[in-house]
Amino acid sequence: MRHSIRRATRLGVALAGLLGAVPAAARAQAVPVSPTGLATPGAATTIASAVARLEGIRDPRVRRAVAEVLADAHRRELPLEPLIAKALEGVEKDAPPARIEAAVRAMAARLATSREALKPAVTDREVTAGADALAMGVPAEVLRGFRELSKRRSTAVALGVLAQLVSRGVPVSDATQAVGRLMQRRASDAQLLALGQDVQRDLTEGIAAVTALELRTRALVAALPVPNVGPIPTTIQGPAAEGANQPGRARP
Repeated sequence: MRHSIRRATRLGVALAGLLGAVPAAARAQAVPVSPTGLATPGAATTIASAVARLEGIRDPRVRRAVAEVLADAHRRELPLEPLIAKALEGVEKDAPPARIEAAVRAMAARLATSREALKPAVTDREVTAGADALAMGVPAEVLRGFRELSKRRSTAVALGVLAQLVSRGVPVSDATQAVGRLMQRRASDAQLLALGQDVQRDLTEGIAAVTALELRTRALVAALPVPNVGPIPTTIQGPAAEGANQPGRARP
């Protein structure tokens, strides 16, 4: 339970950062990368700085392995910061070095899957948000459906809210349909964020997660104009993935 709360808190901070609400001190710790995931001028320095942050990993072999994952991610134009954060999280929790390596490799795989699902136009923030959603058990096909709904707009906040809802006990299918419906109605990022906050408030008052989401979504939809767009993609209407109707459980 404490793990779920911590993860929900981290997702909340990440969502706030998407709108620039993360404190400057926290942003200053990020390794500078370009919108494509490549380092800014002085790429070697950026990679070196990233690797230097891995000194807390006690096992030299694992430290080298994680550094190789970072180098490979850099070559594939994947965001580096989520990988570093995953490694440092393991160090903070005093996890065995081998587990840290496995978690970083799993994160790299999710980032690659997210990037593929959200292409052609994709930003680092979208790739990271998509990877977080995948970690909660959201199928890659849902990410593709979100991209179809939002071809000219970033999906980062929508995916972040989706992951946040699932982390709070909403089944993947219910959360996907609710957020997808709001995306179709052109709900703003601020409205999507407010949805997640309102559901959390309802949970603290003892309202069931699914009930809270249904009531909050219904009220928000009623206040939004009906867009002149096609139907919601079938991948969002009902995710066809094992466990899609169950609350998500965070992966390493």
